[in-house]
Amino acid sequence: ERPSLSSALYALVTTILVERSLTWYDALSRGVVFVGIVLLIAWLVLLALRRRGRFEALSGGLVACCVCSLAAASMVTCVFLARGAAFVSSMESSSVSRWGFEALSDALPTQSGFRCRARMFGGDGPSGVIWLSCAESLERGDVVWGVGRYAPNADDEWGRASRMQGVWGSVRLVVIQSRARVGGPSGILLNLRRAIRQVLDPKGSDGRAVLAGCLIADRRFLVERDLDDLFAQCGVAHLVAVSGSHLVVVSSFVARALDRLRLEPTMRVFVLIALTGAFVVLCGAPASAVRAWLMSSLADGGRLLGRRGDAVSSVSVVALSMTLMDPALSGQAGFLLSVTCVLALSLYSRYVAYLIGLLLPDVRLPRSVPSEVRIRLRSCHKDVVDGIAASLVCLVASLPLVMSMKGSVSLVGPLLGLPLSALISLGMSAGLAGACLSAVFPAGRVSLSLAEAFVTLALRLMGVASQAPLTSIVLGTSTDAVTLTVLLLAVAVLVVWPLPTARTMRTVLFLLLGLAVNFALLWTVFAPARICVLDVGQGDAILVQDGWHAILVDTGPDGSVAKALARKHVLRLDAVVLTHLHDDHYGGVDDLVGVVPCGRVIVAQGVAVNVPPDLEEGIRHLTGKPCEEVSYKDVIRVGGFALEVVWPHGAVVGDANPDSLILAVSYQGKSGTMSALLTGDAEEEELDGLIASGDLPDVDVLKVGHHGSETSIRLDQARLLDAELAVASAGKDNSYGHPKEECVQNLTEAGTRFLCTIDAGDVEIRPTSTGVACLTTKGGYRPSSTMSFVKVMSGSAPLLRSRSQRAQAPRTCSRLPAPNLRAQPR
Repeated sequence: ERPSLSSALYALVTTILVERSLTWYDALSRGVVFVGIVLLIAWLVLLALRRRGRFEALSGGLVACCVCSLAAASMVTCVFLARGAAFVSSMESSSVSRWGFEALSDALPTQSGFRCRARMFGGDGPSGVIWLSCAESLERGDVVWGVGRYAPNADDEWGRASRMQGVWGSVRLVVIQSRARVGGPSGILLNLRRAIRQVLDPKGSDGRAVLAGCLIADRRFLVERDLDDLFAQCGVAHLVAVSGSHLVVVSSFVARALDRLRLEPTMRVFVLIALTGAFVVLCGAPASAVRAWLMSSLADGGRLLGRRGDAVSSVSVVALSMTLMDPALSGQAGFLLSVTCVLALSLYSRYVAYLIGLLLPDVRLPRSVPSEVRIRLRSCHKDVVDGIAASLVCLVASLPLVMSMKGSVSLVGPLLGLPLSALISLGMSAGLAGACLSAVFPAGRVSLSLAEAFVTLALRLMGVASQAPLTSIVLGTSTDAVTLTVLLLAVAVLVVWPLPTARTMRTVLFLLLGLAVNFALLWTVFAPARICVLDVGQGDAILVQDGWHAILVDTGPDGSVAKALARKHVLRLDAVVLTHLHDDHYGGVDDLVGVVPCGRVIVAQGVAVNVPPDLEEGIRHLTGKPCEEVSYKDVIRVGGFALEVVWPHGAVVGDANPDSLILAVSYQGKSGTMSALLTGDAEEEELDGLIASGDLPDVDVLKVGHHGSETSIRLDQARLLDAELAVASAGKDNSYGHPKEECVQNLTEAGTRFLCTIDAGDVEIRPTSTGVACLTTKGGYRPSSTMSFVKVMSGSAPLLRSRSQRAQAPRTCSRLPAPNLRAQPR
């Protein structure tokens, strides 16, 4: 049946929209206007649905509920922002040494030390929450004083995101002068947490580290062992983030223990609520766990009063109360993920289970099979269907938030969720028993060993899954588009509530599979021959593809190449070529693991023995084998492309710009002909070496060396290359000022058209029968109409003359003024 929507749900959505808008925008009026427009549109849509017979219960009370939520959320958010402004003002006018810092979370390691959330107190103004960085590791509950510097949030995306979470700046402590622990009830619980951590011994193994993360929310050892990345890659990070699932395990464990005491129902409920609440506080009271505890407490109290529970109303009332008490929760991704998934499960899990049941018919066994066996098999079948449905609902519901945080979506998460949650739950139950009994009975150690075995089995299962190709995918679309799609799909299902037949479901599934197969064939077997200089910020990543074959020359810095390949619909790579060992050229290797299958990684002669340990580990995770070497005059073939190594001439270390691989690319196929020179970070001295050896060709396309530095190319070299198009890869507002004016001027004076990824985005060059076509993902530029054959515009395919055509026709470009496209400093 169609689920009912309570007024509390609309009030919750209104409150979150108001609080997020007011805390994100600098001007409060802009946020209020934005929220008002959204509410007006939503109300008109609901009225239209009511007139069509949908949502008959819709009445003026709903409008009053939304308006009251709007007013309440606006008031509490304004108070929240005013307190934050007062704290920032007091910090800017006082010394950091006059304040104390209480760590609200365990400090995690960073490149420059450790960082955690901390509360500042005792100064000349109100207390506030900041990011605290220092050289020493801090635990939750540590109180420190010292000398440092305060910096308010910058007016950028990170600063606004911090403000939305109630974090009002950052402090870097240079010297810690004194250190203590909090007292009172919190101190007692924190001492108990230390004792449990000592029993668990999270430094001992990966399984013990996971148990510490699940039972006492100590994630430091997960981060040190890179286990948090493994859980995130497999799409099951929620299994180690203390939330409702962990509370269910603890509640079951406590309930079994209370069964032996034979308490009255009322006392039993109070004891259960108290013990589970202590567990939540022990874990640092994360918002998702507090929400789950309040919901379970309401459910238990409702059963005592004889009231029927409603999941949608329960989660809406609890989340609404929490967000009105603390507007910062509206900006915390963990809390939003928790609320979104619980609401989606309450609304859609039974519906999706019904659809899956149409595709997976009930298990029918002969009557000769005992009835008890048939009943158990049917029960198992139902549990499997419900588990798959829950995983799919959570995957779709959390898609916008997960994309905004990670940029990728796990494909194995729905499949692994059911067995992994069972193993982690068994490990937590055994771990709780071991933690309670280890100090008294030797059997506690046996229980801990059993818990470690369960968790280790789960880790091995994830390890196997993470090595499989396409473990996760990166969507090339924007987060806003995904959010709008998911929202429209959710509303459409609730409004229409279709109940298809099994035949209809099979037809829809067949059509979806057909579309997926066609898409895969289009961008693998029938992919066009092309060279793509990808926009990956301040780094290099060049895709060379022809049909099924593709290689990637450099992977750019960390966190960008996977999205760039998704924009180009790349599903596999034959190889990755690393020109040299600079982070802006190899930092993205880890981003490809589990996302894009890759056959091998290639480096220059002599570089393999100098590969850093972290890169070597990433290469093994990506390909399953060490990197390979190529030397001078070796040729790498990619379909119709031939990439010849023309530099360096001998073995190199690979840690300097002159060690960069230079590849002379040529293409000859059905699409036409094309030539290019990919230079990595090589500069004019290396080009002189190519000239001396006779390896500097006349090319159609030049990938400018070292991001367009002032010494990347001289005028005489640019004229000798005689390229029609030069492309530099650089990041917006980079501190180096790339591309430099000297480089751009040398190329334009030589008659070469210049593009930079800062202005043009991804630059894609394709060979054609009449020349070379160039496409960009941004606006690019449009020269004068007399040069129509070199127009470079977003979505267009202008033609550049091929090398053979330039040999037959006079070069008219050199007599025309070329535009200067260097990005101006902002």
